[in-house]
Amino acid sequence: MDPAPARVEDWAGVTGWAPVRVGDQGGVMDPALVKVEVKARAAAGVKVAAGGHAAAARLGAGVMGLAAVGPRSEGDDMIVAIASGKGGTGKTTVAVNLVLSVPDAQYLDCDVEEPNGHLFLHPDLQTHHPVTVPLPQINEQLCTRCGRCAEACEFNALAVTRQRVRVFPDLCHGCGVCSYVCPEPGAITEIERRIGEVAVGRIPTGNGAGIGFVQGTLDVGEAVAVPVIKAVKRHADTRRTVILDAAPGTACPMVQTLRGADYCLLVTEPTPFGLNDLQLAVGVARALGVPCSSPSRAAARHRPHSTSPCNSA
Repeated sequence: MDPAPARVEDWAGVTGWAPVRVGDQGGVMDPALVKVEVKARAAAGVKVAAGGHAAAARLGAGVMGLAAVGPRSEGDDMIVAIASGKGGTGKTTVAVNLVLSVPDAQYLDCDVEEPNGHLFLHPDLQTHHPVTVPLPQINEQLCTRCGRCAEACEFNALAVTRQRVRVFPDLCHGCGVCSYVCPEPGAITEIERRIGEVAVGRIPTGNGAGIGFVQGTLDVGEAVAVPVIKAVKRHADTRRTVILDAAPGTACPMVQTLRGADYCLLVTEPTPFGLNDLQLAVGVARALGVPCSSPSRAAARHRPHSTSPCNSA
C-alpha cells in the first residue's frame, strides 16, 4: 500500500510530502516518500501536479507522486536528473529503478569518476568512444614570453618563466583562451589529449527491445570530469525519457549534469549532513532554473520517533 501523504514544515524551501513508487517492473525498491514542490514556479508557468498524478502519467505507470516538469504538451519526453548533495544516499538505486520502470527510457551514467550503474543494469556495451580535450603546445622559437596566455588562463594551467612557458595538463580545461590572446601567430598550437571514454550499449529486456545505456568513465589520474559528462550527454536520445545519474555533491560535475534537464530528483537521507547538503543541492538546481524535489530514504518511514530533520513536523 502506498504511504499516505504527510505534511511537514518548510524544509530547504520545499513543502509537502507525496508518495512515490519506483521499481514496479524491476521489483527492486519498495515505496518511498518523495517531497514535491507545491508552491514555487507557478509564476514561471511550471505546472505542479497535486499528488503527482500528471507526472506519473508522463513518466510511466511505475512511478507515482513525482512533481510534473514545466509546461509541456502531452507525449513529449523528459530529461530527468537524479542527483544528491551527499554521497551514499541511494541516488544510483533510484536512477536504475526509474529507468526500469519508465517505458522506452534511456540511462546515462554521468557519475564519470565512479560510474556504477552497470553493476545493477548489466548492459551489453557495444561501442567505446575516447574523450579528448585540446591541450596547448608552446613553440619556444616563436614565443616571446609576454605572459598574456598565463594572465588569461583562469585555471593557472600555464606558468611563464624567463626560459620557457610551462603547461600543466592536469589543470588545463581546454578552453583555448591562451591561443586566442597570444599575439604571436603559431606560438601556441593545440593537440588532443585523452581524458576518458564513453561506452554505449543496451540493457537487455524481456521483449528484446532493450533499454538505452550510456556510461562515461574518467581516466585514472585525470581531474576534469566536465568534458566527459558533456560527451555522455551528447548521446542522449531526446525521443525517449532520459534518466541522468549525476555525481554526488554540488561541484562542476553535478552542475554540468543538471544543465538542460527538465527536472531534478534530489536523493537525500534523514540526517543533519543530508539536510545540509540537500540545501546546497536545491540552491544549485534553482540557480540553474531546474525544478526539483527530494525523496527521503524509505527507512525514515519506519522510525516515526526519530529526531531526524525529516520528522521535524
